[in-house]
Amino acid sequence: MSKDNSQDIEIVRLQGQVSFMKEQQDTFSREVLDTVKDTSNCVNNLNSSVQDIMSVLQDDKLTTRKGLISRMEINQLAIRDIQEGIRRQNRMWASVGAIAGAIATGAWGFFQWWQKQY
Repeated sequence: MSKDNSQDIEIVRLQGQVSFMKEQQDTFSREVLDTVKDTSNCVNNLNSSVQDIMSVLQDDKLTTRKGLISRMEINQLAIRDIQEGIRRQNRMWASVGAIAGAIATGAWGFFQWWQKQY
């Protein structure tokens, strides 16, 4: 086998690896974005529901709803905990996505550099 032919084969092999890694990164990025969008929609729905509940409680009949209001305060604490958990999950997915993107970018740069060497 000639040296040029083996280099051509190596270049094709590396291009295939880079293409595969890029597809994997694109798939992962889409999954992260979909998860973030779903989580954001859940938070928006939760906020909307809380606003609806608060508007019902803020009418002129508050005196007859004191039991409901005290329960609402307890529920608000639980809702805040849920919202904080969702925020933590969003930050985690953003961090994971950034790390994966950095790794993929580094790998892409390395393979580009590698191809220029031969």
